[in-house]
Amino acid sequence: MLLKNRLLNMKDLLLQLYNQHDKAREVYDKACDVSKHFENLNERDIRRTHIGNLGTEILVSMRNLEINIQFAEKNHKELMKIFNSDEFEIELYFDHLSQSLRENIINTFLIQTELIFRFYYSKITGKTPGKERNLHCIFALLYDDVVNKWTKEECKLLVLIWTLRNMIHTGGIYFKNVQGHNIEYKGKEYKFEYGKSHELIKESGIMELMLPLLDALKILFLSDKIKNLGYCEDPSIFALI
Repeated sequence: MLLKNRLLNMKDLLLQLYNQHDKAREVYDKACDVSKHFENLNERDIRRTHIGNLGTEILVSMRNLEINIQFAEKNHKELMKIFNSDEFEIELYFDHLSQSLRENIINTFLIQTELIFRFYYSKITGKTPGKERNLHCIFALLYDDVVNKWTKEECKLLVLIWTLRNMIHTGGIYFKNVQGHNIEYKGKEYKFEYGKSHELIKESGIMELMLPLLDALKILFLSDKIKNLGYCEDPSIFALI
């Protein structure tokens, strides 16, 4: 009933999709720009495959949006027929489509990037990728920083993003610390309150953080610590063959 009370017309629905498409395009362009730094590496090098995989996931989501937008604009009668002229169902479809594609991009970025961090942690320490349960310790190792005394903006960003990521698993609500938690990044303080959501979750602001995340990955991949490891083949290649 709540959704019916805020029923949007088709113009508004398409505008929402266009806006999401523009955000995805911005992240995709950024991924393409970052990938140029690694295009001379072996095609199986994990740095090259990781950025490439992120770009591919964004591209697929963009194309999905484009197909749906064009169909809705050029085949309005067919669209109404598919949904039996039920405008509420149409809104529900586009709302879930938008959310699903956004979550696909975010999940791919965060899950695959955590694997990258753990992969290099393992290479540097000689331990198994899952040995260290605290990701903050891995961030500190890779970026030469100190846990809870962060000086690198890259680490502050990663702590912020992974705090948001953990909230996604709890329905968008912060439950980690009863006293709450504040995270400072780029001179701005992000306040997390126990039992409450956060504006970055509500407004899908986490998508905006994918841009600096790509920069943070570039910094890591171009660091002497990682370059000195030399060629590292992406182990997931064998799982996909």
